[in-house]
Amino acid sequence: MYVCGLTVYDHFHIGHARTFVFFDFARRFLEHIGYEVRFVMNFTDVEDKIIARAAETGEYPLHLSERFIQEYFKDASALHIRKATFHPKATEFIGDMIEFIGGLVEKGYAYAVDGDVYFSVEKVKNYGRLTKQSLEDMRAGARVEPDPKKRHPYDFALWKSAKEGEISWDSPWGKGRPGWHIECSVMSKKLLGDTIDIHGGGQDLIFPHHENEILQSESLTGKKFVNLWMHVGLLNLNEQKMSKSLKNFITMRELLTRHDANAVRYFFLYNHYRKPLEFSEAALGESSKTFSRLSNAYDLLSSSLDKAKGEKREFISVVEKYKSSFIEALKDDFNTPDALSHVFEFVRELNKYLEGETNRESLEEAQKFFRDVEEIFGFTFGKSISDVSERLMRIIIEIRENARKKKDYATSDLIRDRLKEAGIAIQDTPEGPRWKID
Repeated sequence: MYVCGLTVYDHFHIGHARTFVFFDFARRFLEHIGYEVRFVMNFTDVEDKIIARAAETGEYPLHLSERFIQEYFKDASALHIRKATFHPKATEFIGDMIEFIGGLVEKGYAYAVDGDVYFSVEKVKNYGRLTKQSLEDMRAGARVEPDPKKRHPYDFALWKSAKEGEISWDSPWGKGRPGWHIECSVMSKKLLGDTIDIHGGGQDLIFPHHENEILQSESLTGKKFVNLWMHVGLLNLNEQKMSKSLKNFITMRELLTRHDANAVRYFFLYNHYRKPLEFSEAALGESSKTFSRLSNAYDLLSSSLDKAKGEKREFISVVEKYKSSFIEALKDDFNTPDALSHVFEFVRELNKYLEGETNRESLEEAQKFFRDVEEIFGFTFGKSISDVSERLMRIIIEIRENARKKKDYATSDLIRDRLKEAGIAIQDTPEGPRWKID
């Protein structure tokens, strides 16, 4: 499974997080039902936005991208996202990209102009298979910036000649760097082979990124590139796509100062992955309450184990029924809303059962079901350290706020300074104080 990752010039936002959480869940489920999953999620560590951001900060572009790769891992871990089998960086495969592009030129699918190399879309017959539009339809309905170097407006760059002072690598066409689309084709080929089972990403990558990956990969190898494409619907904020270009985004790091990771994962996964999703603080608050019902049921079950003395094991069949329904729902295009509805039906049955005489083996089977849900969805049931930390920070902030109201600034400053020493920053905002891990 190959998933398009980040262009690393900033912290990832919650629109990215929806995609990353879904594929983390999908991998967990596939492994749960017996597949061995070789999972690749790349980092684009050289690109126009990285170069522009590095110019602003005064950093070397690859140092900037490496810094944000490490920040990604911190935030992903906080969101219970497991590391992929491989996290390749584009710059580690420059030689392979040059070889791949050379193969396309040799086969007549690409052409060089003044140090740039373009893929010729008119050389292929089935452009547009993911968007289900012909090249003519796309050309008629789109606005494409004219470029006198291109033979066709939809020809795309495989290699970009270097501008003055830009980071670059030597190639047969002169100094330059790879285009965005070629990176994923090359990294997937090197790590997963010519044909891969699953390729995924956000819905916004269908065109042109994934369309172009198909063209260049199949043109070079002559083999089917991907068996199954999976695209996650957009996360919208105020009915607009969340994106850094529109400046209407919330970073995952910021969101996790206000909400538990379990609530965030529940919010993303209770909605089917292919559908668009509207983000709001209120909706996330409801997800937090709903997840608490599951967590509380787990706590009640755990505390009931030692009290179980009954000999009747009939409840095991109830557990097996709901577990089977849960798994079957997930096998149906990863239908997480349906699967979670079976979990809640099970919780209602469990609560009734706990009111009477219980059997320990039955409760142990119920606990195993909870652990399956926990592992597959990436939840943590019960009172986790993160839950305790969140409540503790609320108490500390409340004490500091009371000190400020009493004009006891020595105490409020002491709390702020000691927290800073511990790596926790307090931000005073118009909406009230917030905390984050520095």
